[in-house]
Amino acid sequence: MIKKITVALSFLLLSGCAAMNASGPLFETHVSVPEGKALIYLFKPDSALKDGVTTCLELTLDDIEQGCVRGSGYIVTEVDVGKYQAALVNKSAFGYKLLQFELEVSSGEVVYLEYAFARDVNGESLDTRSTHVGLYIFEDHVVAKLREDEALQKLSSLKLSI
Repeated sequence: MIKKITVALSFLLLSGCAAMNASGPLFETHVSVPEGKALIYLFKPDSALKDGVTTCLELTLDDIEQGCVRGSGYIVTEVDVGKYQAALVNKSAFGYKLLQFELEVSSGEVVYLEYAFARDVNGESLDTRSTHVGLYIFEDHVVAKLREDEALQKLSSLKLSI
């Protein structure tokens, strides 16, 4: 009986992880940004299987949820101009702020943020955190601000996280 329950729970866990990649429509370039607003794109080009993040990463600005990005996906949010305390929150870890950084946006600006695990990102690193147990460091989590040309190239193959 215990063996059957263990097998069933393992199957449910694995099927849930497989579903953690974005499933919305492919990325389309934005048309324009309203006056007094900015757009923030957060994307995660790696699949959940590759980077081990089997939950969505929630983007918060001043502790207000803006959306949740899944593997091989992106989110976009329209925000007011200003300075924010931003964080990427691991939804499966009861609100653990995996990465935290300050983000300031201007009117008409489009900001592109990339999350990566265990690989380098070409861009301005906003926060990095190592995963470790004891003295052994596994890999680094990083969020970086990318130039538009680099970001659009990566976004072109990603789906909206829904």
